[in-house]
Amino acid sequence: MGIISPRTLTVLALAGLGPLLGCAVPQPRGDGQQLYLTEPTTKRHYFLYLPKDYVALNEADRARRRWPLVVTFHGMKPYDTAPMQALEWQHEADRYNCIVIAPELLAFDFFFGEFPLHTINRAFKSDELACLAVMDHVLQTTHADPGNVLSTGFSCGGYLAHYML
Repeated sequence: MGIISPRTLTVLALAGLGPLLGCAVPQPRGDGQQLYLTEPTTKRHYFLYLPKDYVALNEADRARRRWPLVVTFHGMKPYDTAPMQALEWQHEADRYNCIVIAPELLAFDFFFGEFPLHTINRAFKSDELACLAVMDHVLQTTHADPGNVLSTGFSCGGYLAHYML
């Protein structure tokens, strides 16, 4: 039996870490403004992306338009996260003038979550209530259109997107 070289160990270690790094985000970054915010009542963190046209307009001109709202739910951590979902939507948000929310979810975690989801557990219910509070907060603080909301989710986030509908 031979000794494993340091180079072989490095390659094996990187190959083992690969699945934990998640999916690459090939879309280009948007030209708008991304913010990392905390919803005041639940203290839940979320990413808010304001498209480039929203950012470029003054407050009066923003108020004259209807800005669709996209709520995107990330998949199972660490493979997918709220920042990755926000990044994936930036280019499309600029293209279609949508405001995007990507809340940080608790229920979908590879190490602590239930997959597939069989019950509405405490973390899942907490995510639902926090996401509704985040949506309310964004609707109160931006000119997002409450009558034009798209709910979408990647992988495990699809459970919450479907459930909240």
